[in-house]
Amino acid sequence: NTRLPSGMGWVSFIDGTRGAGKSTFLHTALKLLEEDFKDELAVMDWIDPSRIEANEILLLVLLKALNDKVTSKLFVAEKCEAGRSDSEAWKKSFKSVAGALVLFQKDHHPLNEFDEDLFFEIGLEQAGHSAKLRDNLNNLFTAACKILQVKALLFAFDDADTSAHCAIDLIETIRKYLDTPRVMIVITGDLELYSILVRQNFRHELARGKREEWGSEGSAG
Repeated sequence: NTRLPSGMGWVSFIDGTRGAGKSTFLHTALKLLEEDFKDELAVMDWIDPSRIEANEILLLVLLKALNDKVTSKLFVAEKCEAGRSDSEAWKKSFKSVAGALVLFQKDHHPLNEFDEDLFFEIGLEQAGHSAKLRDNLNNLFTAACKILQVKALLFAFDDADTSAHCAIDLIETIRKYLDTPRVMIVITGDLELYSILVRQNFRHELARGKREEWGSEGSAG
């Protein structure tokens, strides 16, 4: 019953150990793709997750790269009426995802100070933002493709396994929000190391859940 079921995106993982030449291959491939498929594919500037601060939101970094690409195109096109129309449509699409992005803030609980009625009303509104975020993002990607006059957008992440925090955030962001027909993803890294990071994160989350469960039982006792 969803317009965008999972499995509609395209993700490619370039596997290799340290020094194998993954970064060189990636940068060369991106350059050639941009040259050979410029009428079909918009290639974003590659992102190095290891350079992203722990308190930054990965999805925002990705959206900034997209916005830079689109606004540079709109800067030229805004001289005509159609360009101004595209600019307004882009701003509207971008604004539609803003309501839910605040939910990504760590320990963000904006409703704690409200009374029960207001808590319920605003809580329902934020729940709606969160549920619609994937659809709104897809609309944003579609608007970007229209402005850039391409069929799809390509985002590349180099050495995604160098930061445990970003490695998990990256695959969760792809799973939840980037698995759409308009987006193509290329990731480089050591797949074995990446798998270890995922398993370690799962064990950590499982252990934390158990500790919280035991703590609740102790408080009840």
